[in-house]
Amino acid sequence: MKKKIKVLSSVKLNLKDKELKKLKEKVNLQFSINSKKETLKKIKESDVYIASAAVNLDKNDIGNAKNLKIIFSPSTGTDHIDIEELKKKKN
Repeated sequence: MKKKIKVLSSVKLNLKDKELKKLKEKVNLQFSINSKKETLKKIKESDVYIASAAVNLDKNDIGNAKNLKIIFSPSTGTDHIDIEELKKKKN
């Protein structure tokens, strides 16, 4: 069986129950709504992070997210994410 991508969201997804169930069949989806402590615990193993502006990610936080490949930020602006550190991680 193929390993599911681990997705962490600190944003409430506006999905109907049926849509959410279908998404969870495809990916390992976890939530951590507006809690930096919980987010930092779960992001360590996540491949994808859907970022909330309420949770700031600094250099250390990003460095601890060893598996992180993609960050979505469905907000205006990215001042809650250390973009320069992400650029370094890319390389």
